[in-house]
Amino acid sequence: MVSNVALVTYSGCPELTDDDRLLIPALRRLGVDATPVAWDETIEWGWFNRVILRSCWDYHLRSIEFLEWITNLERLGVSLHNSASLVRWNADKRYLRELQDAGARIPPTVWIDDEEEVDVQSILKANGWDSAVVKPTVSASAHRLKRVFKSEPAVRFNGPATAQLFIPEVLCIPSANVLDNEY
Repeated sequence: MVSNVALVTYSGCPELTDDDRLLIPALRRLGVDATPVAWDETIEWGWFNRVILRSCWDYHLRSIEFLEWITNLERLGVSLHNSASLVRWNADKRYLRELQDAGARIPPTVWIDDEEEVDVQSILKANGWDSAVVKPTVSASAHRLKRVFKSEPAVRFNGPATAQLFIPEVLCIPSANVLDNEY
């Protein structure tokens, strides 16, 4: 029996990324019929044996709708990979607090609460940092990420967000040049 799998993307990339498209023939060889589908398409999700999240790169721009879609899949009994609870947990970077509490090392972080507005230079000064990366807790693809230096004019940022000590080793990562831009 052929399995029907949805490889979930977003409407800005309806045919999947180049890398994700490689899954279709590989899965076909295993007897799996894989179909690219944007997460916000109006379709019968129950038709698929499995729904696999791939490139949902706009989830952070419509996070409430995205999480409602995840809940709907769960309600329909659709097999989602990763699990709905893991997707919800991972959609907001505040999960890093739990990881840190469990002993994982994360960069030194200041948490900016919901509705709170902060002066990032005050955070830099209070922590003795020369530079920090500030970003919303729900974000992807460097959306609204800003690298802030203590020498620049005051930068205000609204929560929920994080301000993390800038780790210079990040610049060794090929795609890390996004840290020099504001999105």
